[in-house]
Amino acid sequence: DQKLRKAIYEPLPKRKADEKAVSFLGSDFVLEKNADLKRIVRAHQGIFRELPGCKSWEDYLALSEGKLFISSYPPSKYGAEALSERLKRPYLYLPGSFDYEEITAQLENFCQAMGYGKLEETISVEGEIDACEKALEKAHEVIGDTAVAIDYLYHPRPLGLAKLLLTHGFRVIRIYLDSISPEEKAEFEWLKEHAPDLQLIATIQVKMRVLPRTSDEKILAIGQKAAWFTGSPYFVNMVQGDGLYGFDGIRRTAELMAEAFTEEKDTEDLVVRKGWGCESCI
Repeated sequence: DQKLRKAIYEPLPKRKADEKAVSFLGSDFVLEKNADLKRIVRAHQGIFRELPGCKSWEDYLALSEGKLFISSYPPSKYGAEALSERLKRPYLYLPGSFDYEEITAQLENFCQAMGYGKLEETISVEGEIDACEKALEKAHEVIGDTAVAIDYLYHPRPLGLAKLLLTHGFRVIRIYLDSISPEEKAEFEWLKEHAPDLQLIATIQVKMRVLPRTSDEKILAIGQKAAWFTGSPYFVNMVQGDGLYGFDGIRRTAELMAEAFTEEKDTEDLVVRKGWGCESCI
């Protein structure tokens, strides 16, 4: 996966940097239009380019004009660093996060790298956090004490999402993942102490093919693997964060959870379509 993402950008030529342009690398999805990074760039009349948004060969080549290269999806880091070194451009790795302090620090670094000044001159961090708290509170009013299951395909930071939800009153009972990312070591230690009954379940174990996929209670699944292994028709149908980022990503996650809680889906039909590898079939 990392080598493929690197290869995708190897044809990019050396071009003069555009002081107003930012190139977002390595994602399979276009960032949401209200994602924090895009809002900041728009506020400074900048240009935000990303591969999934390219409509022509020239659009693709223009990615090399970014003053700054950034990426957020972990498997993209290797390729983005290689491109940055080859084209002699600064690069920032800004992984998606569910931690207010980490998000703030990342956006501060981005603003400094782009010469935008202090973050607070562009957006109000206090206002962003307040909006996140209200969105989570609203979602909790809908979902209540219903069991929640999360999987690592929904977002690269499943432990961080679990911590966020647990600290806001949600009842997270399990996480489906095959490894613990070094980026989530702090969250893992926090969960060990504060949520010792939380189940971490590997999806690649052979026994997962035969274990029952039913439950005696309603489960809200966040991600397709969580929906598949719990047999729940109530799930957030998304992979790889699908364009979510930062404070806006937290708010959208809360909204999607509330929607999924009330809208029953055909789990087997939707998950099989994802298995075909065709985004257009979802």
